Amino acid sequence: MERHLHDRFTQRRINGEWFGFRRVADPVQEIAEAADELLRQFGESNPDHE
Repeated sequence: MERHLHDRFTQRRINGEWFGFRRVADPVQEIAEAADELLRQFGESNPDHE
């Protein structure tokens, strides 16, 4: 999951483990959707985010 999120948001990397989401209305939602994207690949999902 961590590798997927790092790869998905590589363009937002500021330094090391820090990522910038300044211009995103809801960063938590964007990250949750990216996590769900990975989980769907394995036949899993979080119904709270669908």
